[in-house]
Amino acid sequence: MSEIVKGLEGLLAGFHLDVALQPIVAFVIMMAVVFGLLGAAMWLAVRRRWIGRATAAFWLFVSPWIVGFLLFTGGPMVYSLVLSFTHWDLLSPARFAGLANYRQALHDPDVGQAVKVTLLYAVLSVPAQTVLSLAVALLMNVKVSGIHVFRTIWYLPSLVSGVAQTVLFIWVFNPEHGLVNGVLRLLGVEGPKWLFDPDWALPAVVIMRRARRACRPGTVLQVQRIGAAQLAEQGGVQTGHTPALVQSRGRRRAVTPERSTVSAGTSRQVA
Repeated sequence: MSEIVKGLEGLLAGFHLDVALQPIVAFVIMMAVVFGLLGAAMWLAVRRRWIGRATAAFWLFVSPWIVGFLLFTGGPMVYSLVLSFTHWDLLSPARFAGLANYRQALHDPDVGQAVKVTLLYAVLSVPAQTVLSLAVALLMNVKVSGIHVFRTIWYLPSLVSGVAQTVLFIWVFNPEHGLVNGVLRLLGVEGPKWLFDPDWALPAVVIMRRARRACRPGTVLQVQRIGAAQLAEQGGVQTGHTPALVQSRGRRRAVTPERSTVSAGTSRQVA
C-alpha cells in the first residue's frame, strides 16, 4: 500500500500540489477508488441477482467501518505480529529473528511488571465499568422533570477531545495545585502524589479512564466506555419489561373457547 501511495504522490507532484498535502490527497484518492470498486461490485451483484438490495445496502453502509478496521486496527496488528519475529531498527531492512525476541521478553523483568500492571488494571477497571454503567443507566431512566436536559449535560464532555481531557486530568491529579488534593486539604487530609507516585499511579489512571468514559457514548486512554455500556444498559432497563408486557397483552387478547363459539355464532347470524 505504501508503494501505491508513493506512486500517487509522484503523480500529484506533477500538478504542483503542496508537498504536505500530497499524502493526504493520495490517501483520499485511494479510498475513493476502493469504495468506487466496492459500489460497482455491489451493483453488479444486485443486477446478476447474486444478492438482494438489502444485503448490498448493508455491505455498503458497513464498508467504511470494515475498511477503517483493516487499515488502522486489524492490519497494524497483523503487521506488528510479523515484525515481532524480526530485528528492525526502523533504518535498515528487517531481518528474520525467529523466536529470539520472545525469548528475550521472557527474561526481561519489565515485561513481567507490565503484565502484572495490566492484569491489575483489568481487575480494577472492568468491574468498575460494569457497576457504573448500570448505575448511570438506572439514573438516566428515572422519570423526573428535566431528565432530558440532564442527559444532554452528561453527554457534553464527550465533545472534548481526548488530548484535552488528558491534559485536564493531569491538572486534576497534580499533587501541588490539583483539584483533588485541593479538596483533600480542605478536609485536613494530605493527598498522595497520584500520577507521580508508583503506588497511586494505577488507581489514578483507573479513575481518570472511568471518569472520562462515564460521559462518552460509545471509542487507551481509548475504548469500551461506560457511556457505550451505559447506553446498552439503559436500553435493557427501558425495554426489559417488554416481554412481560407482550405476554400480558397476549393473555388479554387470547381467544377462549366460549368467545370463539359466540363469535362463530354471531358471524353465522350476520351471514
